[in-house]
Amino acid sequence: MTHSTKLHASDHPIKSVTVFKSGKAEVVRTFTQDLQAGQNKIEIVGLPSCIDTESARVSGLGNARLFDVVCTVPDRPPTSYGGSSEMIRLLEAKRTNLEKEKRVREQEAEVMLTYGKSLQGEHVTPDTMTTFLDNFILRGRKNLQAVSELEEKIVEVDRQIEKVREKTTTTKGERNGKVAIVITVEDDGQVELKLTYIVWNASWEPTYDLHATTENGKPSSAVSLQYRSRITQWTGEDWKDTSLTLSTSASDTITK
Repeated sequence: MTHSTKLHASDHPIKSVTVFKSGKAEVVRTFTQDLQAGQNKIEIVGLPSCIDTESARVSGLGNARLFDVVCTVPDRPPTSYGGSSEMIRLLEAKRTNLEKEKRVREQEAEVMLTYGKSLQGEHVTPDTMTTFLDNFILRGRKNLQAVSELEEKIVEVDRQIEKVREKTTTTKGERNGKVAIVITVEDDGQVELKLTYIVWNASWEPTYDLHATTENGKPSSAVSLQYRSRITQWTGEDWKDTSLTLSTSASDTITK
């Protein structure tokens, strides 16, 4: 006799998430479940539709014996989630570079303005001031035009990202994936099984913030560099209050 149980993934915590540069993430969920002597079939539903069906594995069974693990996504047409995810990653990287270039342009304008304020009449001749103002106006116009063009490019990249996401066959937040697990035990007992799986539609990229100040129109000797990261995911899962790890390795080495 087989004892059957159905669990919903959202009712059980995500223990950890590892996000890879390849556009995938490894998710670990824990399930505390009572087992009856004999064969037990546990069906876990509500998993992301972007799950890699070949990646699901179960551990933490103690004395219980794992008989079978099958992961499926009903009614999912064949498609490459990796293609869409990689395209979005490239577009987001392009957007980041445009934002950095825009920030440099804005900082250039601030430096010129600060330098102009530092000029004092008793130390500057009229000809020098006139030349500076002419250059200030000319460079200012070019700077404004460059910033405007960069903003237009950023808007266009955002539109491209949205189009790619709309073409992705999996609707944002859709969770039709399920895993069927068959376990056998000799006696009644409780186990805390750990389900590990790979999902598409998740990525991260490093970002850097450079902070510098000026003193009396001159650059300060103190400069700070902050290292941050930007994480993007639309797997349909909530990663709030989860142990999060960012990895530079490829997830393919884990799924094989």
